[in-house]
Amino acid sequence: MTGRSFVFEGYGVRARLGVPGDFDVAVLKRHVASEVQVEDDSNGPLDLLLTCWNGTYHLVYGERRYGPYGSAEGAMRGVSSGIHFVLGKRSPMTFLHAGAVEIDGNAVIFPGRSRWGKSTLVASLVEQGCGYMSDEYAVISQHGTVFPLSKPIRLRKAGGAVHMDPPGVSAPGGLHCSALILTRFEEGAQWAPESMTSGSAILETLPCALQSRECSEQVLDSLAALVRGAECYRSSRGNLQPTAESIMALVGDRLSSKEMSL
Repeated sequence: MTGRSFVFEGYGVRARLGVPGDFDVAVLKRHVASEVQVEDDSNGPLDLLLTCWNGTYHLVYGERRYGPYGSAEGAMRGVSSGIHFVLGKRSPMTFLHAGAVEIDGNAVIFPGRSRWGKSTLVASLVEQGCGYMSDEYAVISQHGTVFPLSKPIRLRKAGGAVHMDPPGVSAPGGLHCSALILTRFEEGAQWAPESMTSGSAILETLPCALQSRECSEQVLDSLAALVRGAECYRSSRGNLQPTAESIMALVGDRLSSKEMSL
């Protein structure tokens, strides 16, 4: 079967993907962050290769194979994650595993590992009127500003999955981070945020950065710039998700307290 290749470009770098000739790349584009540009380009070595045999897909990255994916839909989710991963590993910007929303012109980010409930929290806040930035990676510049990676949100539900595709916010120069909140879902937990020092927030957030091993100096500098002037908190949360209003009040109260102490 004849294959094709495409270049995905964004955040200062490029990644080349090879796919089977009959793979629906138009649909794949809808699974990739809108900030990433896609071009048909057959020149150059591949970074990722999607294979298909008897209806089963695998994604090849270097010497590793991911999958199997039993459907084109599953393969597209795997490929989109692979593309964002490769871009994040190469980018001069820091890709941080985190949910991110825009509130009152600033970014609020929720660093966390897989299965911490980032997508559910971000979806809840977007439904309350927050601007959508990402449910996968917050992209941090060397100056600490936050850029969107606005892929569709996939929410796991009993009996299947639900997709949301909110438009990403426009942030040509990135957004200042007003709050970094380390939070994960725990059954029965109560939302009770506690203030963290900037140093503690950096250390606990560091493992969430894609390039934490290869580019540790870049990551540390970006995180230090990110939390400079931001409020940092940690809290577990249960089924009752924090609201946009509670987060705004939390940050606003802290800022007011700082102003009063000056």
